[in-house]
Amino acid sequence: MRVILEVPGEAPSLRFCRHVLRALLEELAFDTARAFDIELVLCEAVANVIRHAHAGAGQSCQVSVEVAADRLVLRVIDQGCGFTPRPRAAPAGDQIAGRGLWLIERLADRSQVRTAPGKGCQLEAEFALPESPAS
Repeated sequence: MRVILEVPGEAPSLRFCRHVLRALLEELAFDTARAFDIELVLCEAVANVIRHAHAGAGQSCQVSVEVAADRLVLRVIDQGCGFTPRPRAAPAGDQIAGRGLWLIERLADRSQVRTAPGKGCQLEAEFALPESPAS
């Protein structure tokens, strides 16, 4: 199963994407804590597009959630300004901004960012599916 949303790169899109993801996570029987982690990854990724992509008025981003045999794959793609990837150190305790990608790396089972200046950005995060209860 794959759900693809094409949404404006604007703040109201964040709430809509979160609600769609939450419904899917409930259907897949993710426990509350893990579902919260996945929602947080989505929120951080979409918020980064809104804050940093500078895609311009009327631009959109694509959010997709794919359910494979053993994992859920979340992708957020924009056609914004991109950036030069650099290693991410743990943020200082009092640091308010700059935690998004660092946090995503810690919450996802696997994450990857593909980007370059002027080329947009694609973030991919994977999460193991909950095990089905034994019959």
